Amino acid sequence: MLTILELVLSAETPLSLAEIARRAELTKPTAHRLLQMLVERNYVRRTTARTYATGARALWLAGETLAQVNHSEMARPALRRLHDLIPETVHFAVLSGNDVVYVEKFESRRPYRMASSIGMSLPLHCTAIGKSLLAFMPAEERSRLLPEGTLPARTRNTITARDKLEGELARVARRGYAMDDEENEENIRCIGAAVFDKDGVPIGGVSVSAPSFQLSALAARRMAPAIVATAREISLALAADLERLPASYRPARRRPSGSRSSVPQGPSRR
Repeated sequence: MLTILELVLSAETPLSLAEIARRAELTKPTAHRLLQMLVERNYVRRTTARTYATGARALWLAGETLAQVNHSEMARPALRRLHDLIPETVHFAVLSGNDVVYVEKFESRRPYRMASSIGMSLPLHCTAIGKSLLAFMPAEERSRLLPEGTLPARTRNTITARDKLEGELARVARRGYAMDDEENEENIRCIGAAVFDKDGVPIGGVSVSAPSFQLSALAARRMAPAIVATAREISLALAADLERLPASYRPARRRPSGSRSSVPQGPSRR
């Protein structure tokens, strides 16, 4: 099926069934059956000339992928500066459907390595980036993205009650960052902040992760100003309006003219 989809996507003009079958080295009945499956899911469309062309779903996926790539490229300089300040693992993830997906990762400079990888998807309700995104969404959007009923427990620390999660999200919105205190994975602590697009919509987030024996909750909170500043920097790079960002994202005061501009200092390297 993927071979057929690739043929249709790469063709300069719509292809006939016979041509698709020939190029894919399939019989016409087999090619037709696979094409029908792609048509039903809107990855391929049938034209009035009885040929096959790219469908709306494939175009949407292409746009989503391009957006993620662009976001990643725009975020990379700020992420690198954050990683220079903090020796733990730095992630950048974007909202994709009902999950967040890692699109950038800077490895820890410590001996321990996180098992995360680019392309990995994670739930919203129990991750630092996920909770930071949910905190700045309208209530109806949160309800749409979260599963119905009791939220799935990933660890004994996962918040599964909706009212308790709402209380946590209110705190996240006030302070500007979220904590995953061994809620998604045992023995892993994470702190993150949301990233906003040009319309002020949360589309992803920055996080710092480490084993909980290595990163205490207090130490994680001390990193918060640097992480929020990095999220703000990426948001501005994505053309967000500073005045439309949450109050917790706005600098307390502007630096004097001629002073060095950088991500606020995080914890010193240990």
